[in-house]
Amino acid sequence: MSGTNRAPSSGQGRLVVAVLGTGTMGEAMARNIAAAGVGLRAWNRNRAAAEPLADTGAAVCNTPAEACQGADIVLTALANEKVVADVMDQARDGLGGHTVWVQTCTVSPDGSRRLAEQATRLNIAYVEAPSSAPRNRPWPAP
Repeated sequence: MSGTNRAPSSGQGRLVVAVLGTGTMGEAMARNIAAAGVGLRAWNRNRAAAEPLADTGAAVCNTPAEACQGADIVLTALANEKVVADVMDQARDGLGGHTVWVQTCTVSPDGSRRLAEQATRLNIAYVEAPSSAPRNRPWPAP
């Protein structure tokens, strides 16, 4: 793991968030992050899905590691535990010792423990923050 990639991407010392996974949920979260004036770096397996975030000022990146370079917070909004774990392994070289990983995929308790253990191996903090829209009622719930 390299500690040399820690300068915020904005170059201005502001908070930087990398969003890994810019599908329906990830794109919405990324747009809210950008609207709050936070530096944003975005990656998606299909780059075309991340490209619309460029209009928010986001740096659209080619790899998870590139997206994580200079990020204080890495937010994963991916399909399942296996995809999350694989993408975070790909992000390894872009992570720094003070990075906080916010994982939003709903996983089993065992899956959560495995991802927390992965965070320990990556030398980063782990926050589990599963998010999902209810299937049988409008979002947000009344």
